[in-house]
Amino acid sequence: MIQPIPTRVINLKHRVDRKEHIESQFLNKQEFAMELIEASEHSIGAVGLWLSIKRVVACAKDEGLSYVLICEDDHEFTGNYSPEYLNCCIEECANRDGDILLGAVSWFDNAIPVSDSLFWIDKFTGAQFLIIYERFYEVILHAPFEVGDDADLKIAALTREKYLISAPVSKQAEFGYSDITPGNGEFGRVSKLFEASTDWMNILIKVVKDFQGDNDSGQDVDISDVLIPVYAFVSSVEEKARLVIEFENRSEFELFYQVSKSVTELQRRFEFWNWLRDIILLSKENQDDLIVICTEKHSFTPGYSRNQLLQQIIWAHRRGVDLMMLGCKHFFRAIPVGESLFWLSDGKSAPLFILYKSIFEKILKESFDQNVDPVDLLGELTSRKILVFPFTSIDETDFREFENAGKNLKRLLDVATRFGLV
Repeated sequence: MIQPIPTRVINLKHRVDRKEHIESQFLNKQEFAMELIEASEHSIGAVGLWLSIKRVVACAKDEGLSYVLICEDDHEFTGNYSPEYLNCCIEECANRDGDILLGAVSWFDNAIPVSDSLFWIDKFTGAQFLIIYERFYEVILHAPFEVGDDADLKIAALTREKYLISAPVSKQAEFGYSDITPGNGEFGRVSKLFEASTDWMNILIKVVKDFQGDNDSGQDVDISDVLIPVYAFVSSVEEKARLVIEFENRSEFELFYQVSKSVTELQRRFEFWNWLRDIILLSKENQDDLIVICTEKHSFTPGYSRNQLLQQIIWAHRRGVDLMMLGCKHFFRAIPVGESLFWLSDGKSAPLFILYKSIFEKILKESFDQNVDPVDLLGELTSRKILVFPFTSIDETDFREFENAGKNLKRLLDVATRFGLV
């Protein structure tokens, strides 16, 4: 017989409406051993929540519980919930040596599907249905929590072993206010956040299905005589001279330069956008499959390989990729999808990138926006974009930023490798 799930619901004493709501949610659900816990009150809501979590964990430790479900009083079960499904997820997470299991979140940055039931997850917020396993009790109890900290982000920072249920079993009921986050008081806002989080999980699952599981590496193509057009936009003849040296002895590239005549940054952006459109029109006339765009800050890394790049270009072309970045300063929601390649939701400040003909028309139809860096705008035009890793192009003037991005990607790659996804 499956033991009832030890469940502790945090409730502020004067929130009678929430108390009635949460009691109705657990009514007749014998699979839970639910107790209401009076919340620790503090002038700063986040501190009060953390103190409440620590009290629950301390009691769970004293009772010898192998895990405890901490639930907020605005939790509401979704249609995905069933006792069997939740127990399977709890068991799988335990078998993976997980420290926490999340029934839903309102936001996350990086997440990787590791099975049909679970995602590995990095940073998150909105953990209103949270299972903490015994192995993590001491970490919670001894973790410092300062004014300005957030309970969700604190927990996320304390462990790498955190998992999210793929089909969320929890959502947040609307009460028109938030005890913890004032900005979430607008009615309907939090529901939209949870829905967006679920939508993103479905997108990531689709990305994995689209890109992974295909061993076609592009090695069947003769790349001995390949010549790739590279168009460089620079602000001065000095920067042009630097790039000439950078591309020296790289016979796979044919370089064309545009030295900017602009004085202000706004003028430079406008000039770049019009220049790019002209390049694309020319490439369409030439029936080019792709073009390479180079910014003046580009430098090749020691890891650059001609053959590897050409195989990556072919790999991406066969999968309908629109944009391939050879490095970037910032990224958001990335998943390994091939050998040395990541799909990513967003990437910023790529010094060297490849545009495939599939995105040409989108660019030609896009109006110039003076408030957006034109290089970053290109990434917003498509979800079919990938990033080469390790980077083969960086901006050495922002070396630390690129280094930090690389460290974060390496961490994600290690996670994916551990689960046999790459």
